[in-house]
Amino acid sequence: MKFKEKCLNINDTNIHYLQEGGGEPVILIHGGNSTAYSAWKHNISSLSENAKIFSIDLPGYGKSDKPKLNYTTEKFVEFIEEFTEKKDLRNYTLIGNSMGGAIAFTLAAKSENVKKLVLVDSYGLNKRYRYIQKPVYLFLNIPYLIEGIGWNLQKLIDKHWVEWAFF
Repeated sequence: MKFKEKCLNINDTNIHYLQEGGGEPVILIHGGNSTAYSAWKHNISSLSENAKIFSIDLPGYGKSDKPKLNYTTEKFVEFIEEFTEKKDLRNYTLIGNSMGGAIAFTLAAKSENVKKLVLVDSYGLNKRYRYIQKPVYLFLNIPYLIEGIGWNLQKLIDKHWVEWAFF
């Protein structure tokens, strides 16, 4: 499968990404030991039938530059935030796999622009805090209940909770 390949410069780092489709934006974030293509090649075509897909090679991965920096979840979140600002993306869906799930979750906890969050085999919730996973799963998977009672993701999960629950 061949997808449209693009590049965006963020903080003097060339970020490679795949872009397909049209409609509401969906950002795909790969895990460690994978790339924008290898992690999502079987999903991009079907997802792009109803959405505008951005599958990003994180800095240090795939065809993106590999700058000497401290590769942390927060650093990856900063790159995704800058990407969404430069592409003028609002009300987008984040889909993260493995390490990408931790990045997506962290970004969703602090950004008002994240409309939906999908975690695929995500890592990050420490085993000590497994009792938190079920309530978080329920809240993230029952959006109409949350909207009906007037809550939003930022009120449920803040930056401090993410730092406490992850790693």
